[in-house]
Formats: sequence, structure tokens, C-alpha cells
Amino acid sequence: MKIQVTFLFLLFFIGNGYSQKCSNYDDCISHRNSTNNKEDQVKYATKAIKYAKKEGKNPSEAYFYRGISYYYLVSKENKPSEIKKAEDDFLAAIEADPSYYWSYSWLGSVYGNLTKEYEKGVANYNKYISKNPNAAFPYRDRGSMHNYYGKPELALNDYSKAYKLIVSKENTLKINDEKRSDIILDYVKIIQEQNNETVYTPETLAILESALTLAPSEPYVMGEYALACFDNDDVSKALYIARKTIEKEKSLKSYEYKNSGASFVLGFMDFENKNYRYAANSLSVAYTNRRKPHPAVSFYSAVADHTYYATIATNLWSVNINKIKEKYNESIKLSEGTKFEYLIADAKMHIDEIDNPNTTPQESENQEHDFKQFLVNFNQLPSNYTLDYNTIQGRDISGLAMTKKYISNGSTVSAIGLINSCDNGYVFLLMYVNKRKYTTTIDFLALTTDLKGNGTSSENITSSQIDMGETTILGTFSIRINGDNYTINTEQEYTATGKKNSRTINGSCN
Repeated sequence: MKIQVTFLFLLFFIGNGYSQKCSNYDDCISHRNSTNNKEDQVKYATKAIKYAKKEGKNPSEAYFYRGISYYYLVSKENKPSEIKKAEDDFLAAIEADPSYYWSYSWLGSVYGNLTKEYEKGVANYNKYISKNPNAAFPYRDRGSMHNYYGKPELALNDYSKAYKLIVSKENTLKINDEKRSDIILDYVKIIQEQNNETVYTPETLAILESALTLAPSEPYVMGEYALACFDNDDVSKALYIARKTIEKEKSLKSYEYKNSGASFVLGFMDFENKNYRYAANSLSVAYTNRRKPHPAVSFYSAVADHTYYATIATNLWSVNINKIKEKYNESIKLSEGTKFEYLIADAKMHIDEIDNPNTTPQESENQEHDFKQFLVNFNQLPSNYTLDYNTIQGRDISGLAMTKKYISNGSTVSAIGLINSCDNGYVFLLMYVNKRKYTTTIDFLALTTDLKGNGTSSENITSSQIDMGETTILGTFSIRINGDNYTINTEQEYTATGKKNSRTINGSCN
């Protein structure tokens, strides 16, 4: 009997443990905020309300916190019976402290998201705005209510008002970078929706640029600013902002690699520089985490995946085909009428490549002739060869049919020399140069073929990069040839930091 009584006492103690630690108003509020259990949060806040009466304190904070807990019990734990309790608590919080805006904000969420009462929601925001006409965030919240209920013109007016208040510094309601970022992003989004835009224009670029001073600690809006710079042909600034944004994200405790805008810019540069593995990863992050579809993000995510899975992770090609085609088709629709319209032809061409992967009979008949034309351009390299940019010579083979088969990215390709030839095939040293508006890359490739010219493998040796006329990456290598085998020692130096990466490649034509 004694054991049974003790057991019941323990059950009572455990079940009511929250109340044993809560001894005054502030203590109850502290305990409410330290637990994630919504039911316990309600109990702590309820006890805080009782203590407020005993201690002569304003209960607004306790009503506010209990209202939030009820709200989440409805929205996250599917308990609709708590809707009225949430509404009543926010009303009580406002009555106890009508100057505290966030009670109005949460009450607006009750009307907008839970009870679906548009008029009540707008009236709630109007009540606060009438007494605080220069408070920015209430206009943002009211604008979101208008937009959600299909009144975009009213939403545009409110978003514009909120934005102008934070830019002019006339805003009277203190808010942090996150909320200023919300105002900027919502304003840009409504402008794009009104104008049916998928690409950032000079107007929306200027709005996003204000985040540099208004919300510098918020990575998402900074990433969108980087993408806007890209859209407006300032690739150098886009790259700078993207790198700074990712650095900022990594410094946050809650870091997750999912910044769409910054990841796109970095992925695009990786793709341009033939770093297809990194490009596929970054562009996948950009595509997956886009809040609003973008033609270049869809296209380059598709083409990076296409290249990566078709040439590197070939065992995963078949399971990714449909998704790649889906991205290409999406980019076609999004690019229409935009500055990226030129991508449509490329997207259609790549879809055709996927649907018709086999070479034509005529191509097969001509391959022997084409490979002979290719082979004659390569002289045997010495047994010890070191790259020297001042003396390097090569034959331009860009126009040859076999070159286009091996390297189909539009680069200028030069034959540097023959590393190996043996009974099974050849190993060629190629250099290809890709010139873009802001960046020139020089890549070196060891290409292995069989005796008929069928490409069996390729190895990227090293690359150099020139950005805006300055060498930012300097790649060098040396080759030692011993019969059918060879060893390549490579080094890449990042000139801005002096960091060097070295590796050794061992190969054979057998």
C-alpha cells in the first residue's frame, strides 16, 4: 500500500512538475519560454497571469505568450478548439498594453490564417496604424493580408509605404534586420508579380541594394541582391556579394547551405570554370530553395546536372533524366520575353540530346576519317614536359569533327601533344580556352581514346582563370612519361590568398 501511494505521488509530481518550479510572474514567463511543449507553455503562462494579479503587474506579456502557444496548438498540432482562446488572449494583451504592436500582428495572423476573416484582420491593423502612422511593419502585415486575399493593388500600396518608411528612417517601430529584409523582399515580390517579371530589373535591383545598409545581417536578401546584380550584367559584383553572403551564412549558428541567390552565382561561376561537380551541387541548392522561379537558375541547374550525371556520376544518369528535362522545360517557359530568351534554343537542343542519344549512321561511317584528321595534329611530348605559358604552342583543332565530339562547350581547343600511344589507344594533351564577358579560363585535359577514336576517359589536369584582366587562379603542371605510363604533377595557386592545391595523376594508355 505504501508503494502504491508513493507511485501515485510520483505520477502527480511528474505530471505537474511545471508548477513546482514557477514561483512568481517573471519566473513563470521564464519557464514558459524555456520549454517547447505547447501545453506546458499554456500552463506556465496561465500561472503567470494569476501571479500578475497578486503582484500588481501588467499581464500583457503573459496573455501574449499564451496566445502564441494556443496559435501553434491550432496550426501545428491541429487543435481547432483553441482558436477562440488565441484570439481572446491577443485581445486581452492589446487591452492591457495597446502600444505593443506584436499583439496586433499575431491577432492579424489569427484572422488571416485561422478564422479567414479578412475584414477583421484589416480592421485590426487599421486600429494600430491610425495611432501610429509611421510604424513600418504594420503596413507590411496589412499588405500581406491584402495580397493573400487577392487585393494586389492595396498590397502594393502598403508594401511601398513600409519600404519608404524604413528607407527614410521615419519608421517609429523598432525592428531588426530580419523584419527589414521581409519588407524589402515583399515589396520586390509584389512589383514582380504586378509586372509579370521573373528577372530582376534595374528598379528591383535598386530596392534590393538597400539591404546593404538596411538588412546586412540577413543572408537570404543579400543572396537575392547577388542574383539581381547577375541579372543586370554586373557579374563581378554578383560574385563578390555571393561570396560574402555565404561567409555570413556560415558564421550563423543555424547555418544551412540553402541560399538560392548566392548559390546560383557561385554555381554559375563553377560551371563556367568547368568545375562540374561543384556547379551541380551549388546550382541544385539554388534551384531547390528558390522562392520564386528564375529562368537562369532553372536552365543552369539543368545543364550542370546534365553534364555532371552524363560524364561523371554516370551510374545516376538514368534516375535524373526526367528531372533534368523538367528543369529545361521550365527554363523555356520562364525565359520567354526576358533577357534570357537566348537560353530557349540551348534548352531545346539539350532536351533533343537526351531524347536522341545515339549517333547517326553517317557519323559512324565518317569517324575513322575524322579521327585521322584529329590524330595528325599531335606530336609526341618529351619524356619530361613542364608547362610554360610563355612558350606553349598548340594547333587550333576547334573546328574538327572529333574535337566537337569530345569537347562540345564552344571553347577554343588546341592540340598540345601526345602523352602516350600504345596497342590499346592514345592519351592526348589538350588545352581549351573559354572566353566570357568577364572571365577567361584556360583548362588542360588528358583525353584517352581507343585506336578508333572512341573516348574512353578524360582527366582535368589543371586550369587558370583571369577575372577582369587579372589572373586569379594560376595552374601549372609537369608530365613524366615512362613507356605506356605517365605521371602528372599539378598545382593550382589562388593568387588573392596565396593558397596552393597540389595533386598527382597517374595514368596509362593500356
